[in-house]
Amino acid sequence: MTSNRKYVLAVRPMGQVKATDFRMETEKIPEPAEREVLMKVRYVSVDPYMRNRMNHVKSYVPPYEMGEVMGGDGIGEVAASGSERY
Repeated sequence: MTSNRKYVLAVRPMGQVKATDFRMETEKIPEPAEREVLMKVRYVSVDPYMRNRMNHVKSYVPPYEMGEVMGGDGIGEVAASGSERY
């Protein structure tokens, strides 16, 4: 099994976002099954709209829940593969 580190929203930020607004969690993930790949994230995009999703207000996108991983675009590399294509 492989370990995965993830940062989750720990508290709703008040004003400027701080490192303490997030919590790092580690979880075990299985090796890729057939036709799956395991990606190692190299770069993650942090975009302005994400700040609004940290608030629990009605918006064009739903707010992040407490303990939820904040999604975003990124660039990664295949670390392990269960696919013949990668």
